[in-house]
Amino acid sequence: MSDPVLKEISEKLDKLIKLQAMTAVKDQPSERDKIALLHSLDFRNIEIARMLGKDPHNVDVVISDFKKAPKTRKKSSTLSEPKTIIADSVPTIEKSAETSAKQEAERE
Repeated sequence: MSDPVLKEISEKLDKLIKLQAMTAVKDQPSERDKIALLHSLDFRNIEIARMLGKDPHNVDVVISDFKKAPKTRKKSSTLSEPKTIIADSVPTIEKSAETSAKQEAERE
């Protein structure tokens, strides 16, 4: 392939990636969340600024704040659901074991 063809393919891929990224952030409630998500997807600060129509310095400050902030942010509900499921199933297993032990004792 020739160099102009590769450049054209690369430009089209870049556009597709940016469109996909914009779809990913459209449901984010705030600009800070959008910036955080795009940053976590390894977009550069200047790319994030262009996509969101923000000043690059603003994006730099927001990302800097995220890096400085303590890691005590609220976890999303999808991350905590498995813990809930596991925690809810443990008593069920214990009750099943107790019930089995009682049934065996009654049989004897």
